[in-house]
Amino acid sequence: DDLGAFELVRALLAADGLEVSVEHVDEPAAYRRALAPAAPDLILSDFNLPGIDGHTALAIKRELCPGIPFIFVTGALGEETAVETLRNGATDFVLKSSLARLTSAVRRALAEAREHRERLHAEQSLRASEERFRRLTANAPDAIFRYRFEPVPSYEYISPAIEQIVGYRPEEFYADPELARRIAHPGDRDELRAIARSRIVPLGMREIRWSGRDGRTVVTEQRFVPVRNELGQLVAVEGIARDISDRKQSEEQIHLLS
Repeated sequence: DDLGAFELVRALLAADGLEVSVEHVDEPAAYRRALAPAAPDLILSDFNLPGIDGHTALAIKRELCPGIPFIFVTGALGEETAVETLRNGATDFVLKSSLARLTSAVRRALAEAREHRERLHAEQSLRASEERFRRLTANAPDAIFRYRFEPVPSYEYISPAIEQIVGYRPEEFYADPELARRIAHPGDRDELRAIARSRIVPLGMREIRWSGRDGRTVVTEQRFVPVRNELGQLVAVEGIARDISDRKQSEEQIHLLS
């Protein structure tokens, strides 16, 4: 409500090289209009105003624009009140007797808000990417998997298509990391053991035979991709398995007829 203090704050920000557009409000209705629909980058508020107090100003901010930094610029603020305001969402407080630190507090608050938005955006992008990957793998006809060696050998992921191929659900592979080696055809079992033992992943496409849950032999075409840590050590294997049983059967029939 002190326009002299308001102009001083504006001048301090400008003198520090901050290009700002400021709006002065001193009662609840104008304050709400200033926060919506487009919120400002920062709110500077006195604690005691004739038409609104600091606690109310902070509560309205949390309601309309919770992510916007809020700094109290006040003549006095007791320790308990200061702690309470910070707990309730205030970013910082600057005493009018120490306005020299205002611009640094503003710059820090804006930087933290920007970092928070960037982190939030990155997290949202990651979740969206993970959801797209989940939908793609869930609907893919090929089994997509990741098997880790450390700290405990186990499947980190195996897509639902594995059940269509060998008859076992992904949950069964998670519960029993040795299931794949047990249902592997005896002639191909040693190759899988060798990968686990030597930590050397074969390149190119490989044909691996499996004993399906229904007793039939399933032939898959698989590609293994090594996953290494920053030291170059093999920590996991990712891959894709495609059921080519029908194709192999057709090739054998053509060979017999030729």
